[in-house]
Amino acid sequence: MVTWSEVAAQLARYPVVLRDDRSLVIAVRVGDTKLRVRGECVTAFDEDWLLVLAPVLVEECARLRDALALNMRLALSALAIEQGWLVLRATQPLARLDERTIARTIEHVAQEALRLRSLHPTEPTDAEQAFSHFGE
Repeated sequence: MVTWSEVAAQLARYPVVLRDDRSLVIAVRVGDTKLRVRGECVTAFDEDWLLVLAPVLVEECARLRDALALNMRLALSALAIEQGWLVLRATQPLARLDERTIARTIEHVAQEALRLRSLHPTEPTDAEQAFSHFGE
C-alpha cells in the first residue's frame, strides 16, 4: 500500500509552491505554459485517495451550459468549482498508485485543464495566478 508521504515525495519532484500535511501545490509546465496543480490526500470509502486539481478558468468567465457539456465528455476527470475557479479534478486510490500512475494523473489533469482553457478565449492567460492564494 502506498502512503501519502510516498505520494507527496513523488509530487515534490515538481517545483513545490506550498506544502502542508495533506496537500501540495506544485508548478507543472505543459509546453510553454506553467500552471499550479494541487495534489491532496482525501478520504473516501475509509481509504486515502489522491485528489488532483488544476485550474481551467475563473468562475465568473465560465458558461454553465458549456461547462456541463464538457463535463459529460471527460472520461478520467470532472469539472468542479474551487475558490472562484472552474477546476478539473481527478482522483486515484492511494492503494493502487505507483510512480507512473501519479505522473500520468498529474500530466493528464494539467494538459486537459489547459486544453479546456483554450476553448474559452475570454479567460485570462496567466495560468500561474490560479491557486496563487495557496502560495501566500
